Order: sequence, then C-alpha cells, then structure tokens
Amino acid sequence: MRGERLGRQWQIIQLLLQRRKGMSAAELAAELGWSVRNIYRDLEALQQAGFPMFTARDGRKVRWAFVEGFRHATSIPFTADELMALEVGRGMMRPVGGTVFADALDIALSKIRAQLPEQICDYLDRCRGSFTSVGGPIHDYGRMTAVFEVLREAVEKEITVEMNYLAFSTGTNIRRRVDPYGLFHHAGTIYLVGRCHLREELRNFAVDRVRMPALTGDRFEKPAGFDLDDHMRSAFGAFLGPVERVVLRFGKESARYVRESVWHASQFLEELDDGGCRLGLEVPVSGEIERWVLSWGGSCEVEEPVKLRLRVARSLEAARAHYAGEAAGEPTAGATGEKTSTGSKKAARRIRKKSGSAGRIKKPEGGSGSKDGRWKKGGSGKKGRK
Repeated sequence: MRGERLGRQWQIIQLLLQRRKGMSAAELAAELGWSVRNIYRDLEALQQAGFPMFTARDGRKVRWAFVEGFRHATSIPFTADELMALEVGRGMMRPVGGTVFADALDIALSKIRAQLPEQICDYLDRCRGSFTSVGGPIHDYGRMTAVFEVLREAVEKEITVEMNYLAFSTGTNIRRRVDPYGLFHHAGTIYLVGRCHLREELRNFAVDRVRMPALTGDRFEKPAGFDLDDHMRSAFGAFLGPVERVVLRFGKESARYVRESVWHASQFLEELDDGGCRLGLEVPVSGEIERWVLSWGGSCEVEEPVKLRLRVARSLEAARAHYAGEAAGEPTAGATGEKTSTGSKKAARRIRKKSGSAGRIKKPEGGSGSKDGRWKKGGSGKKGRK
C-alpha cells in the first residue's frame, strides 16, 4: 500500500539521520522488519526523490548514508505518523477555516516545515496525498475574526460578554449578557456555551449569529467541576434540553449502516428477527434528532416518544404534499434499461408543468470554468445555439 511504503521510507530517513556511518540494506531490513528487496526499492526511490545519499563499502557490506551537511542541517523532532497526524489535523480544521484555531495550526506547521530541507518537505507533500478529510458544510468564519478574538478572550479570562444574538426562531436581534464557558464545533458550526443572564440558564449560541460582542469587565466563576465534554454528553448534536427515551426501529437494509457507528454515548441496540434493529437513545427531543430520523426516509420508524413520532409524521405529510399524485408514476427505466411506464411519463409531465421554466437550472455561461462558478435559474438555455 502507498501509505505503508511512505511510512517505511520515512523510517529509513530517520534511521540514516541517526547513524553517522550509515546502514546497510540488510541492517535496515532487520530493524524495520521488511525484506531486503523492499529496502533497496525504498532507498532507490529516496535517491530519485533528491535526497543526498551515497553508498560506501565497509568490508563486504555496502552502507547507505546521507552527506554530512544534510545530516547536520536536518532536525526532525517528529515521527512520520506524528507529522502525518498534524497534516491530517489541518484538513479536518477546514470547516473552521478563518478562525484563530485553524490559523494557529497553519502557522505551527509552517514553522515546522521551515526547519526542514526541501527534500523532506517534498516528501511530506507526497505523504499528504495518501490521506484526506472530506468535510460537510463549511461556514465563512474568516469574516468573523474579531468576534472570535473577543469570545476567546472572554472564555480564557472568565469575563462576562455582552452581545447581540440573532435568534433563529424569531429572526430578531436581542442584546444579551453571557458568561462564556467554552466553544465547541459540530457539523460545520461553532457554538458558544455560556450562562445566559436573560434566560438564567446555560445555553448554546451559534457563533455565526453573534454580533457586536464586547467584554464588560465583569468577572464570573464557572461552577466547580464544570467540564465541557461532560456538559455536551447528553446532547444530540448541538441541542441540549431535558433527556428523554427515544426508540427507533430500522429496517433490514438501513440496519447495516446503523450497526457500523456509535450514534450517541447512551445508545443501546437490539437485533430483530426480520434482520432489522431497534436503536434506543437517551437524548433531548429536538429539531436535530427529528431531521436525523427524517434523513433515513421510510427505513426508520419512531416507536417512542409519541411527540417525536407526531413531529416526524407531520414533516413527512408536508413533504408528501409537494409530490402528491407523483409517487405512483416512478420511472422503471433509467439504469435498468426497461421501458418507461405510462404513469412515469405522466408524472414527469406534471413535474415539468408544476416547476415551469423558471425553476430550470442551467450551467453558468462559458461552461464549468465560469469566473464566478454560479448556477443560474430561468431561461431555456437555447440562446446562442446554431
């Protein structure tokens, strides 16, 4: 495997830097537990990559070593796994790019790379390509640097902060005083945990909706023994509230995916005779768990509590209303190559009639390489055709 080979080559670099007289391929193989043949391939690959290596005969042995200047100029206080972890960490910080946390990691990695020779940096670039992190939604936190600076200082020094907060439910800005306890990240969003003076309780505030924060100068003390991880343990996602027993039943197909993950620290899993499973959670009943249940479509049924079952039912009914009369006309063609049903054609006509030309989406002018990269609505897209 490529990642395995890169890790082995990094270990060879580390060993040769430590041994002034170098090492033979057999010695390297014995040290690393690999075949001599593999070691020779790695040594040749490192030479071709530009590492200043030479060979010298020592009796019947041929030793490989770095030139003296390179060995003294190179200081690597990290293992390959540690450097790879830092690079992977940089990728995982992408959803919070523009914050002091992501910027500080970039600076730290830049300082590390500045101490390494060019060949080592090139090698790290190749290592980086062996693992990546694909994130979800990304917020533009680069425009909120000043907000983060105030909140970070308030958390660190335990100073009450005053801020405008855009309430999601009402869409109105309310001036609040908050004792900030900490920050956490979930699903692409950073939240502030703090005691709200208005509500007189601990609340989570999406940093995206914080406006004009200011330090008041008033000090506060967090409750003794408060731990942010413990505080969030009962939450489902970012939502806190009274914990309730939630029981969900999954069909055979979706149960395969459910079994692969731990969805919450409180969960229990019960296998069912039909191949499905029953998942139990002790979590707040919130919009987030409702959306999570809905994301499974018809393969998940809420057994309890009743109020969550009713919320999901109402959401499904609202969604069904958008496609009323079209479900019976699902196409049987497509990937199967079978003839399209008459009902499917009628459904397609209804969809086109309902959406109209205003709902059509066409690629940006100039193709995929459009300057702004935006997709535009409206029009038939026929303009300019011959």
